Amino acid sequence: MWLSNSFSNDGVTIVNTTVNAMSPAALQTAALQNVNGFDIPTEVQALLLPGNGTVNAIDPDFEIPSSWRYSLGVDRRLNLGFLGDGYRAKAELIYTDVKDGVFWQDLRLRQTGTAPDGRPIYSSIAPGGNDLLITNTDRGDSLLFSIDVSKTWRTAAGQFDLFVGYAYNEAEDVNPGTSSVAFSSFGRVGTSDPNNPVVATSNYETRHRFPISLNWRKAFWGDYETGASLFVERRSGRPYSLTFGRGTSVFGDPSQGGEQRQLLFLPANLTDIDYAGGLTAAALQAFIDTYGLAKYQGGIVPRSAFRSPWVTTADLRLSQEIPTFIKGTKGVVTLDVENFANLLNSDWGRLEQVGFPHFSPTVDASIVNGRYVYRPVAGATGVNAPFRSLTALQSVWRVQLGVRFEF
Repeated sequence: MWLSNSFSNDGVTIVNTTVNAMSPAALQTAALQNVNGFDIPTEVQALLLPGNGTVNAIDPDFEIPSSWRYSLGVDRRLNLGFLGDGYRAKAELIYTDVKDGVFWQDLRLRQTGTAPDGRPIYSSIAPGGNDLLITNTDRGDSLLFSIDVSKTWRTAAGQFDLFVGYAYNEAEDVNPGTSSVAFSSFGRVGTSDPNNPVVATSNYETRHRFPISLNWRKAFWGDYETGASLFVERRSGRPYSLTFGRGTSVFGDPSQGGEQRQLLFLPANLTDIDYAGGLTAAALQAFIDTYGLAKYQGGIVPRSAFRSPWVTTADLRLSQEIPTFIKGTKGVVTLDVENFANLLNSDWGRLEQVGFPHFSPTVDASIVNGRYVYRPVAGATGVNAPFRSLTALQSVWRVQLGVRFEF
């Protein structure tokens, strides 16, 4: 079927129609007349009927994403007294300011009400699809600070290389752009207003990161080296959001049912909302106390305000250079143990986090007589605690044997 039937909204033309039934003869005639491979023939346009399928549009003033980046770095050789000299220290500060970021709006939504917490309630002017517009924003920035120290020791026991670092990151965006298609990118961002998302902590922010690497190598015969490398990383968990569950359909958000992305509201006084389905004010209060949410009471809990647990990983590599039958070449046999910590102890090296797209549905809500009514999400008996799933592939140890030829 063809897409045509256009209307204009804020300077953006939305194209959306369905071809009416046509006889084979009429289709053949239309196909042979005025066909240039780009335009819909006028004979076909005359038979088009308005439709309501989903349309993706580009803002006519859309700019390719760009940012301003400023950096300052220092690289010094250090003598640390009794710890010795020959240390190399580096520090870098990078600030990135969004010039032309991206986010998506649904032009088919119109605000028709206001929820008890002040967020808009939308209705679609043509149910059955979305008119998604990709446009720009200049909101969002990031700050990255890193520092590291490295040193090499050459001893009779071999050469040792040590690297120790730390990185601190703060990153905010309007939409993290989590998908390759418009509807998913529009829907997979926590919000209380889908058409006007606010800037908040990015899904991809790693606030703290501590990398450490230790390498050793020594040639026991000829120049064929034996080596061992250990890389350890400890990092803070990914951000996630507390949200209403998919049973909450009162906001007119087309993505709420599938993504559960509408941000949770916590009243200042728990008697300001009603309860159903066995949920009680005492259970909600216990949840607030357990997760330290008192500071958010009286408003909508911000996007990405919470973090999954810290993660520690370790990878080990053993290597051996060997002679080959061709002069000037050598072979290298390697044994890699990924997530080496998990090999030592099954409780180590586990990646547990609130899964993609990093929403944790807490309660479902309806609105009755201008008041919220909270009830458990499907499958829960009370307030649903954040569920951290175990990422299986990254939480088990793996061994890889490799052979390469160098010339």
